[in-house]
Amino acid sequence: MAPLCLCASVVFASVLLLVVSGSFHEEPPLPCNWMNSLGSSSTLSSSTVELIIQVRERNLDQVKQLALQISDPSSPQYGQFLSGTALDALTAPKEEHILAVQSWLKRLAPGAEVTLKRQRTLLVALPVAEAEQLLRTSFRQVRHRATGKMVLRASHFHLPEEIEGAIDTYGAPWA
Repeated sequence: MAPLCLCASVVFASVLLLVVSGSFHEEPPLPCNWMNSLGSSSTLSSSTVELIIQVRERNLDQVKQLALQISDPSSPQYGQFLSGTALDALTAPKEEHILAVQSWLKRLAPGAEVTLKRQRTLLVALPVAEAEQLLRTSFRQVRHRATGKMVLRASHFHLPEEIEGAIDTYGAPWA
């Protein structure tokens, strides 16, 4: 019988890096069934990497309180659900946080293609070399043992203080 792997069942969860205080972030261990690949560095340098930056949302304490009230049959707010639009408006990040992250990207990654989704999520596509400079990191290929799927993975990375307080999470999609 194969040993039980105690890791996230969804690979994406292991790649999404929660930002904590400080500016240097250690690389988490590879998830189960993923291993380093011996990919060519010339192929890697000509690749594009996709990043997801989630800007810090506001009023999450109010969202929790509302959720408790609308799900409690004894509450006057019971069943009065918020629309997606109302919830987005309530939790929208501070404008200065969005602008700080966008400014950082424009200044240090001018070749990046940046798309803002729902006023809180930045999807960033940029050349690996530019991403390495932006994050003070290096990328390598990792491969899934069972499927052979190859993806790029960063080692440790650095975020400047100017944006650290503006970001909730940071990661890469593993589509």
